[in-house]
Amino acid sequence: QDWVDWYEPALYRAIPGARYVQIQSKGFFAVKFTKEHSITEFFHIDRDTMLTPYETARAASGNITASFSCGKSLVTQADQPGSLEPRAEGCGAIEFLSARHEALVSMIVPPTFTD
Repeated sequence: QDWVDWYEPALYRAIPGARYVQIQSKGFFAVKFTKEHSITEFFHIDRDTMLTPYETARAASGNITASFSCGKSLVTQADQPGSLEPRAEGCGAIEFLSARHEALVSMIVPPTFTD
């Protein structure tokens, strides 16, 4: 933990323009695009969840995936090249399904994808 306290600030200094650095948790990001802006949210999976078998972690969350949490939400305005700022509203712009939907799962797969 001590090394994180000095390493993350060092990364901000070493990477000009960095808006979010988080090295302690693993996770993923999702992007939502509109004509006006794009929003990127960074999601983290805690260590205990990562060490739990997938089926157990998914069952514990009560959703179709294991639990995760949003660490940061950033927005880029389409009419402002280079803009990338934290969203004033924080996380929550990107929502995930909590149950499987038949219409989304039963998509037509082109024959060339089945080989």
